Amino acid sequence: MLPLKDNNPTHITPYVTYALIAANVLAFVIMLMLPDDLEGRAKFSLGAIPAIIFQIKDIAANDAILPSSVDFLSILSSQFLHAGWWHLIGNMLYLWVFGNNIEDAMGHWRFLIFYLLCGTSAGLINAGI
Repeated sequence: MLPLKDNNPTHITPYVTYALIAANVLAFVIMLMLPDDLEGRAKFSLGAIPAIIFQIKDIAANDAILPSSVDFLSILSSQFLHAGWWHLIGNMLYLWVFGNNIEDAMGHWRFLIFYLLCGTSAGLINAGI
């Protein structure tokens, strides 16, 4: 069973939750509207690809791979990309149901920072840190 709502009352209007849902949907629709070749390049540059995130450089002396720096922009932008409609719908459903309560408890700015830090942490963990 999927939750469609909760019964927890809130005391504020969850503007950040609404804005995050709108930003995610807008990013998804824009990606759908891109021509195939441009969509592939956009996904490659905006997605959380470990070799890009850590700007991997080959070290010829011992064939080791070392990161030269970390690309946090792709980690942030990847938080707004989704693999398909069901991925987007599932994520936005849970943000809709639970985001307003978390935003109410934390406040607007702290919730936004929390959301972005959680997404950044997830991107780094997914990339293998």
